[in-house]
Amino acid sequence: MENIKAKVGDKIVIKALAKDKTSNLSDPSAYEYAGKIGVVESIDDAGNLHGTWGSLYILPEDEYEVLGEGETVHIYEVEGSDPTVYVLPRQLYDLLDQVYETGNANCDCAVDDHSFIGC
Repeated sequence: MENIKAKVGDKIVIKALAKDKTSNLSDPSAYEYAGKIGVVESIDDAGNLHGTWGSLYILPEDEYEVLGEGETVHIYEVEGSDPTVYVLPRQLYDLLDQVYETGNANCDCAVDDHSFIGC
């Protein structure tokens, strides 16, 4: 169970569900669950996460991320492909939202010790 990066009580976002190892097909629920956020309520002996995101449990090989304080989730979707889930610091998300809303790309900022110039 060394793949487990979450613990009971952690807030996580589901990024992608693993493909079936024998058929190499995605779980039919993959699209529905990408970007869902929930709190881990329990972890069973097989390392599966159970939580508040719905009835599906998360397998150790599924892709998820533990959310830190102030982080937000952004989902990028392109027709015909699985959605991509990004976790962003709240400050950066707000800045990108401001750029999108105003069309003003001439801004500088620093988020988590990273400088963004002319976002």
